Amino acid sequence: MVRIVVQELWMVIRTDEAGNTFLMREGISKELAEAIVEMYTERGHKQHYTMHSYTPKSKQAVLEQHNISSY
Repeated sequence: MVRIVVQELWMVIRTDEAGNTFLMREGISKELAEAIVEMYTERGHKQHYTMHSYTPKSKQAVLEQHNISSY
């Protein structure tokens, strides 16, 4: 029997002052996503940084929810 385990992945999204949204990093751990968001947020820029979990099946829906075109 083959057992498949789907790992929860994380992405970091940046929204700039004009409302444009960009995917910064994907396929990373929760801990790394938290560190990236914290690092960029502490810089005090006008951009807003968020992290979102996804699975391979839900990735496209998360990107669409944030108006990010898949590449």
